[in-house]
Amino acid sequence: MCLAVLGQIQKVMADQKALIDYEGIPLTVDLGLVTAKEGDTVLIHAGCAIAVLDEQELFRWRELMSDLAEAAEAPEPPPMVKS
Repeated sequence: MCLAVLGQIQKVMADQKALIDYEGIPLTVDLGLVTAKEGDTVLIHAGCAIAVLDEQELFRWRELMSDLAEAAEAPEPPPMVKS
């Protein structure tokens, strides 16, 4: 299973690196796969920014994550009974 997270670029540094804010945690990621600038929100996987999200994509991403969190908190359905 793969996991990607969102982060906002705080500072672009040398060698295609950037300082990212991930929910208050500073991370250094590689920008070699994207063209991004300070203030952009990027999708990060395995230490690399793999996509730059515009405002509409960011809204949809947050909405999806909210829906998934709600689904995870929902009680499990009863087991199916064969008749």
